[in-house]
Amino acid sequence: MRKAFTLIELIFVIIIIGTLTGVGLNSFKTNYLINDVNFVVGKIRATQYQGIGYSKAEFGTTDKLSSDIGCITLDEDSLNDKDFKIHATLGGDLAGKKLCFDEKGRPTLNEDSLDIIYRGKTVTLKVQALTGYVIITY
Repeated sequence: MRKAFTLIELIFVIIIIGTLTGVGLNSFKTNYLINDVNFVVGKIRATQYQGIGYSKAEFGTTDKLSSDIGCITLDEDSLNDKDFKIHATLGGDLAGKKLCFDEKGRPTLNEDSLDIIYRGKTVTLKVQALTGYVIITY
């Protein structure tokens, strides 16, 4: 009658547990590129909603006021806040530029793109000129 496990049985159990742990930990790894893309798109969308209904022209004139409502600067320093830090670098036509939206939610810039680069992988965001809709290209 056996009352204990053999050394070989214990080694096999430890190998199986180690393999399953390694696979499990790797599948829960944070994808910083996707997180950064979603964060930047959310910031652009929130800025667009701030600009909707807010006319930057003074009542009765066509002069534009110098207001930052409905505007966002697309660089790492401006996008980082106390709750989220961007891990990727920004490139492309919109990198470092100020993107503003008018009272109808239309961007003031032409159709330009913003590249979000992390560890050799690039995701391109393109803000459409007429609607302000953001197209994500992987």
